[in-house]
This record gives sequence, C-alpha cells and structure tokens, in this order.
Amino acid sequence: MPAGLNSSWYWSATPSGSGPHYAVLLGNGSVGNGNVTDTNYVALQVL
Repeated sequence: MPAGLNSSWYWSATPSGSGPHYAVLLGNGSVGNGNVTDTNYVALQVL
C-alpha cells in the first residue's frame, strides 16, 4: 500500500452493476459494491 494512505475503503472509478461504483478495501484488496450513502476515501493523482 502506498505511504500515507489509510487501509480503509476507497471509491473506484469503475461503475458497479448494482451500485454507483465499486469500492476497494486497501487493507486486504477486497472489492464490494458501494452505496451512495457510504463514506469512502478517494485517491487522486495530480499530474
């Protein structure tokens, strides 16, 4: 896991078939369907 990131849930840019987007748990790599009411982190790369 990159330094400075929390090992919690992060939104994915990939749309989910049963929710708005997938979410990835950085602590172990699990992937789940996100809910619009979920509070997840987002990581951005600024070029």
